[in-house]
Amino acid sequence: MGNGVLAVSDIFLVKAVGTAISKGAWKLGSHTWKATRKWLGKKGYAKTGEPVHHWAVSQATAKKYGVENLTNQPWNLMTFPNQSLHMRAGHGMQYLGQPGYGLLGQFLFGTPAWVKAAVISVGGRAIN
Repeated sequence: MGNGVLAVSDIFLVKAVGTAISKGAWKLGSHTWKATRKWLGKKGYAKTGEPVHHWAVSQATAKKYGVENLTNQPWNLMTFPNQSLHMRAGHGMQYLGQPGYGLLGQFLFGTPAWVKAAVISVGGRAIN
């Protein structure tokens, strides 16, 4: 069963990389959030009004260190269907009286599928 799980995680990882390449894996040009958000919509990464989450490096940290050109990129961004899930799963915060998801919930629901696939793939190979 272990090898089957690794194979499935590898398939998800390859699919995620292929999708990113087909949509445009790296944004060129302006890296302001306004320009990036517009680009995400054009490329099909995010619908109008859909919350976009910086899962690994926050916008505040990127601005503080002047690295928006590295962090306002598809690898660091994921969408949520609504603001409640964005705040609760992405940030682990309480939102409109609903509890945050906690660290495990943030990992499961607040990180892209390719990250989870990579963790399973690398972790499984280390155990094997």
